[in-house]
Amino acid sequence: MILLEWKATLALVATAAVEYGQILQKLAAFARANKQKNRLIEHSLQFLKACGTKGPTVFLILVDPVIKDGFIDWTCVRADKDHDVCEALVTRRILAGCLPACCLIEDKSAEEGWSVFVDDTLVPEEYRTEFMTFAQNEATVIAKTFNGKLSREDSSMTELPWEDLSYPGMPPKPRQSGTIRIEVNLHERTIRVVWAMVGKSWQRSFPEEHITGNDIADVDFQARFAFEALKHVDPPKQFVRGDHVEIWHTIPDGEKKLIGTTDIEFTPDTPQRDTPKAEEPAN
Repeated sequence: MILLEWKATLALVATAAVEYGQILQKLAAFARANKQKNRLIEHSLQFLKACGTKGPTVFLILVDPVIKDGFIDWTCVRADKDHDVCEALVTRRILAGCLPACCLIEDKSAEEGWSVFVDDTLVPEEYRTEFMTFAQNEATVIAKTFNGKLSREDSSMTELPWEDLSYPGMPPKPRQSGTIRIEVNLHERTIRVVWAMVGKSWQRSFPEEHITGNDIADVDFQARFAFEALKHVDPPKQFVRGDHVEIWHTIPDGEKKLIGTTDIEFTPDTPQRDTPKAEEPAN
């Protein structure tokens, strides 16, 4: 599943800023006062499911009509087999005041590469004129963002909080096991951890006094530090049973050398095996 959060400046909308601000205020008031949010959640999921049959790549666009620090926030949820995640995210966003603006469907024959589908029956009749303007404006900006036509100052993407993939009040959704890379760069004195399965990474620097001149021992020391930390961090970064951990040494020319691996056979509630140890390369 692809889950994205975006921000766009109000200056990007096609409608005059003052007029569009009034539209947003009216829709925000509706979203806050809406007493049928459960119904809106259900209809939004039905809308996404229906649009999901129209193309290989389909996004439901959930937009917060409240302007925050000059920005409009969006969340894009791709139609996917994992219905529980879709339902949890749509539920969280609509309960928080977002509106299901439209579905974007990849279409290479369209001007921006995306076709826009809007269901104005998602809102009461007295809001539909404003809702259509709102949906068309947001769809245009998001399509241009997808295509890389907007600067990061005007439209940017952030990681979606992992807890948002679970229903409100429920524990975080467990992730599937996968490969975790621990990359140690002694030249730049950095250690980087990459969780490819969830598209996340983390990097920190370490002090110069940690460098002893024995590259393998130094890499091993830093890797052990990261390994121990990964037993206790919050999901989804915390180890799960079945993770495959690789230790890489980044040398000054940028090349990465694999110097150790291990498989995780424990969870936070079970006994833990020893941390991996980097080995001296064979002569």
